[in-house]
Amino acid sequence: MTLATHSRSLLFLGAACAALGCTPGNSTPAPGGADVPPIGDVDTLHCATAAWDAGDLRPVSLELTVDLIGASAALTYDRAHVYQEDDWTDFASRAWDTAVTLGAEDETLSFAAGEVTVFAERLVGLAGDLWTGSLSSEEFGERDVVCWRDDFVADFTYDPESGDCLNAKGSVGLNSLPMAYVRASGDGQCGAFGGMSLNEGFTADPVLQGTDFRGADLAGAGLIFAHIFDGRFQGANLIGLEFGYALITGTSDAYTTWPAGNCTVDDGALSCAR
Repeated sequence: MTLATHSRSLLFLGAACAALGCTPGNSTPAPGGADVPPIGDVDTLHCATAAWDAGDLRPVSLELTVDLIGASAALTYDRAHVYQEDDWTDFASRAWDTAVTLGAEDETLSFAAGEVTVFAERLVGLAGDLWTGSLSSEEFGERDVVCWRDDFVADFTYDPESGDCLNAKGSVGLNSLPMAYVRASGDGQCGAFGGMSLNEGFTADPVLQGTDFRGADLAGAGLIFAHIFDGRFQGANLIGLEFGYALITGTSDAYTTWPAGNCTVDDGALSCAR
């Protein structure tokens, strides 16, 4: 894709954004997919692979929803980001019976669902149930994967009174969260994103829709030829976010910091363009 093509795309996107208030009609499917019925509550496990290129720099990913009690799993294979163009490819969801094995004190996670197998280990440094590892199948090859329980909450959450990210002991800190988890769950609260591509390296104008970046440190993160709409940026640090040919909209508060000249705030509504 040429720079001119990207520029035309951004101009079109800007016009659409002005007309629509930067709220595209499409939204990223929740883990499990819209046509997969919800299964379980806190006994539900979600898994999402890292996105990969399915052609024309348009990423796809696998998402699994696993019922830990009923021993069943549902797979969706979908676009990993929202696009302005109505070019989504429909993939048939699948469902299997499966047996999930949790290792000693839940340090390891392994299961097979149909032709898909997953093996992951608990992410060190988090108190909640989140594992990283690999998903393998003959059809999809081997993909990095992250899995988390339905009730997973990262250690640090945003405190709107102080503007800090606090854990249960009241200590200040940030979470190290895999981007596949952030994209699939919409939860990037209090994340440390330095050195990470928020659009996972894909540059065909993908959009992260409604992602929670409250309290997040975005300095050193990248957003190039990609966009964030309706994000939550209360307490977030956007100074040092490396963004270009990008639009960012969302909500902010008195603790939000943003680069002068590229962002404006009007009654809590944040808008950035570069």
